[in-house]
Amino acid sequence: MHPAVSILALATASFVCSSSVAWNPNKPFVFGYTELHRQKADLLRELPARGSSTTNWQAGWIPEYCYNEALAYGLEPSDFEVKDVLYDDCSAPWSICRHKEARQEESWEYVIDILGRLPVGMRQYMADMVVMPPTFKGTPPGCAWAISLQHASTYTAGCLDLSVLAHEICALAHGPSGRAG
Repeated sequence: MHPAVSILALATASFVCSSSVAWNPNKPFVFGYTELHRQKADLLRELPARGSSTTNWQAGWIPEYCYNEALAYGLEPSDFEVKDVLYDDCSAPWSICRHKEARQEESWEYVIDILGRLPVGMRQYMADMVVMPPTFKGTPPGCAWAISLQHASTYTAGCLDLSVLAHEICALAHGPSGRAG
């Protein structure tokens, strides 16, 4: 490597590192990194619950996305319950798959409520939703994650809340660029 190139690289790295350490925003943060509990409470307070009705899918029927997610993670597709949820603010339903061993905290009532709190303008980007059990192939216990692909999102135990749901729907709004989590 030419000495001028290495000096330029060192100078650039030095500038980037020093400017990021010395970065001083001129506006306060909306939420600090340790205030997620406050953010969650504020979102629940500000985003009202919506009325909804549900229709159970027939046993043995499952959306393709849910079926593929089940197989990808070593789960039986038949272990998922599927409901179409129709919210009062939209004439098109959302299909939700919930594994029979999903955490009690992610009950049908909770999942339907939390999705319905998002404005329909955000919900429109997601057609299907999958709620996974606490443990399955390739995921250590206690490991929470969410992933969005094409028109659907998958949530593991402990990961389904308004802020994560909003994040995943924003990933879907950016288009089908592959798995974004």
